[in-house]
Amino acid sequence: MNSPTCEDKINKIYDIVLRIEPMVLTHEKVLRGNGSPGLITQVTTIQTKQTECPARKAMSSGNRGNIIALGALVISLIVLVINLG
Repeated sequence: MNSPTCEDKINKIYDIVLRIEPMVLTHEKVLRGNGSPGLITQVTTIQTKQTECPARKAMSSGNRGNIIALGALVISLIVLVINLG
């Protein structure tokens, strides 16, 4: 059996590249955009809006912990009042 020559290997690689080139170009247009924002831009915009959202900032992990602590304090006070009454 003859092993493939370098030229045969190069031709095989070239054939594969030719077949996947349209798919790669399509993905590039989707990711980067073609005259309109691509997925990368859209995802970045969404992440920025979420990060800068005032309501989301108000419910950050630090504030959430304070709210939980305040809730626990109120419940403790209610239980104390019920037990004293």
